Amino acid sequence: MKKNLTTLIIAFFLSLTVKATGQAGDIIIWNGDTLTLFSNPLELHPDWVNLSEKLNTEIKNQKCKSLFSTANWRGYVAEWTIIDDKIYLTNIYTCHDKPGKINLKKLFAKNGLIFADWVSAKLIVPKGDCIEFGNLYYNSIFETEITLEFKDGVLVESKTYNNYIARKSKFWLNVEKTVKLTT
Repeated sequence: MKKNLTTLIIAFFLSLTVKATGQAGDIIIWNGDTLTLFSNPLELHPDWVNLSEKLNTEIKNQKCKSLFSTANWRGYVAEWTIIDDKIYLTNIYTCHDKPGKINLKKLFAKNGLIFADWVSAKLIVPKGDCIEFGNLYYNSIFETEITLEFKDGVLVESKTYNNYIARKSKFWLNVEKTVKLTT
């Protein structure tokens, strides 16, 4: 009983200090800038189940030393380019230990630029310094965040948010409430 309690206490304190790995985002090239994307547009494809099976087969064929990294559970990083307000899939990279590329022809029956007409969503692009690290998926907060809204693969709107100014800690929110209540 005492041993189980000690193990539980140690596990609790370790969980407070250990941080999980944030996920590697896709790459997006926009306005001459290469940025990280906190969205997975490839997974929006209408035939994603079939496409992901082909993709996983191709990833395994890359003969990586280790297929996956804790920083990339998907096993790939897609590269996207916006040209004339249209989003294109340009590459899919694999093997975090020995980078390789997927032959897009095996997934889409053609190479080169793949017009992503299936993308009708807001994609998130973080910029600047990380001001709050979130260790799961893409939940870190950066100084600036850009949302790119697409409809059938065409960029219809982009908005930039300055998280550094808007971000307030719970401590300061509580102080403000206390000050308002006492004045």
